[in-house]
Amino acid sequence: MGKAKQDRAKARKERRGEQDGLGITSVSPSGSSAGRAGSSSKTSELLRQMSSEDPESREIACGTLATIAASAGALDEFLARPVIDQLKVCLFDPVAGVQITAAGALRNLASSSPTAAEKLAKSDLAGAALSILERVVAHCDSGRSEPERERDFELLENMLGVLCALCEVSQAVTRSVSNSEVIAQLVGAIDPTALPRAVIAETCQLLLVLSDRNAKFARALCALPQCRETFAALAVHESDTTLAAFGCCVLVELAAVTDQVDSALGHVRPTVAALLSNDAGLLLAEMHGSMRFVDDGPEPPERQSWRALVLAQKLVLEMLANVSAPDETAEDWTRDASVPITEGGGDNLDMLGGLTETRVAALDPGALLGLVLPKCTALPDALHQAAAADPDLLELVGMYYGVMTRALGVAGNCVLCLPVTDPAAQVLPLWTPLCALLAAAADIDRLLLQTGATSACHEAVVTAALAVTRKAAAVAPGQLAPDAATVDGLFTAATAGITEGARAQALMLLTLLAQGGLLDPQLGALGELFVSLLRDQSLAVVAEAVNGCLDLFAETDHNAVVAATGMVPALEAKLKALQRLLNSPQLQDLDEALICRLDETAENLANWLEYKSSQ
Repeated sequence: MGKAKQDRAKARKERRGEQDGLGITSVSPSGSSAGRAGSSSKTSELLRQMSSEDPESREIACGTLATIAASAGALDEFLARPVIDQLKVCLFDPVAGVQITAAGALRNLASSSPTAAEKLAKSDLAGAALSILERVVAHCDSGRSEPERERDFELLENMLGVLCALCEVSQAVTRSVSNSEVIAQLVGAIDPTALPRAVIAETCQLLLVLSDRNAKFARALCALPQCRETFAALAVHESDTTLAAFGCCVLVELAAVTDQVDSALGHVRPTVAALLSNDAGLLLAEMHGSMRFVDDGPEPPERQSWRALVLAQKLVLEMLANVSAPDETAEDWTRDASVPITEGGGDNLDMLGGLTETRVAALDPGALLGLVLPKCTALPDALHQAAAADPDLLELVGMYYGVMTRALGVAGNCVLCLPVTDPAAQVLPLWTPLCALLAAAADIDRLLLQTGATSACHEAVVTAALAVTRKAAAVAPGQLAPDAATVDGLFTAATAGITEGARAQALMLLTLLAQGGLLDPQLGALGELFVSLLRDQSLAVVAEAVNGCLDLFAETDHNAVVAATGMVPALEAKLKALQRLLNSPQLQDLDEALICRLDETAENLANWLEYKSSQ
C-alpha cells in the first residue's frame, strides 16, 4: 500500500496545485548566511504583521507566507513554533480573509515536505483543524449567503488538505482524526450539487489516507448510514471524471479491509470502463496541434483537464491493482467468499490474492483489455511531436502510459482465471490487438526513456499476451494464428526488449506458441535464438533460453536443429557456469526468487543432458 499512498499524495498535490498567497514579497531559499539573515528578518516582520491590529496587514502576512511555502518550500524559519502558533491564532481570526490565507499557508507548509508535516503534527495543529471543520460543516445547511458559503468552502478545503498531510506522517494524528465525529458529518454532507468539487475530492482523499493507515476506521466508515450509497453514486458521476475516480477509490479501499469486495467491484467496474473510454489520446493530440505552452505561465484549461483525466484513471487502476494483488488483508477478502478459482490459473494464482470467480467477473478483464488496447496505440505520432517540442508534456504522456501499463497488468492477470464459456468471443479476440501493440509498446518505452523515466509498457503488453496465450492453450488449443509480423516482433522483443522482464516474457511466449505447434516453420530460427541467448548478460533471460531448449528439443524429432545449432555443447558449458555461480559468494547478491529459478534450471538441464546422451 505504500506506493499507492505515495501516488495518491502526489496526485493530490498535482490536482489541487499550490495555494496562491496574496502577498507579493518573496524570500530567497539561498543557503548562504546572507540568505539566512534575510529569511530570519522576514520571519520577524511576518510575525509582527500577523499580530497587527490591522486586518489587511494580517491577511497580507499570511498570504505572503503561503506564497513562500509554495515556491521555496518550508524553510526552517517558517516552521518555528512562534510562526506556527501565530498562524493557528489567525485560523480563528474574526476576519474570514485572514482565516483563509492562514489556512492556505499552513496547508502549503504541511504539503512542502514530510519533515515539515511532522513538525506541524507535533504542534496540535490537527486539533485546531478539526475544530474548524466542525464549525464549517455545521454551517453547511444554515442558510448562509453565497459569499459566506464560498469562504467556508475555501477554508474547509484548506483544512482538509492540512489534515491529509499530517495523517500521512503521524499515526497519532490519524487516530485523533479517525475518532472525530466530524468525519461522519463530512461523509453525510457529500453531495456534488451542494459541495464544491475540490471539497469533495479533499474529503475523499482524507478518507483514503485514514482507511489506508487504520483498518478499524475503514470498517467503522463502512458502517455509517448511506456510506456505500454515497460513494457508489459518486463513482458513476457522469460529468466529472475526477470525482468519479475518487468515489471508485474509496469504495475499493474500503473493500480491501472488509469482506465486501464483490459489491464494491460491482459499482466500480462501469466507472472504470467510462474513465478508460475517455479518449485522452485524442485530447492530447488536439492540444499539441493547437497550443504552445509558455514557460512559467498558468497551465491552460485543456491541459488541466487532460491531467485530471489521467490522474483519475491512475487512481482507479492503482486501487484495482490493490484488489487484484495479495497483501496482508487477503485473508479478510476470502473469509466469506466463494471457492477460489483453480481452472486455468497455474502458477499465477498467487498473484491474484483473494480474487474469486465472482470478483474476476466483476472486473471483466476482457472488457478492460478491450478498452485499454486501443489507447496504447493512439499516441505514437503525438508522442514524437511532444518529445520534440514539449518535454513537460511528454512527462504527462509517460503518466498516461503508466496507467495503461497498470490496466494491462490487472487485466492480464485476471484473464488467466476468467471462467470461459465462449473462447471465440472471450479470449481469442484479445490476441490480435495485443500482437499489434508489441512493436508500438517498444517504441513508446524508448521514447519515454528520453525523459529519464522508466516505462514498462512493452513488458506489460508481452505479459498480457502471455496470459491470453496460456488461456487460449487451455480452452481453445490450436486456434491462435500468429502472423509473421507478430513472430518477428517477439524475436525482436527477446533480443532487444527495453526491460529484462520483457525479454524473458517474450522467450516464454515463443516457447508456449512453439509447444502448441504454431511455430514449426520457425523452429530452426528459434533454436538459434535460444542458443545465442545462453551467453546473455541477464540471468533471467538465460534461464528462459535454457528452459526453451529443454521444453522444445528433448525428443529425437528435432535432433537436426539440435545438431545444427550446437545446442548440446552450448548447454553443457552453461550448466558448468550455472553450477559455479550457485556455489560462489556472488550468489548472495542475487534476488532469492532468481536464485531458486537458476537452481531449478540447473537441475532440469542436468537431467535433460543425461536424457539426450542416452538417445
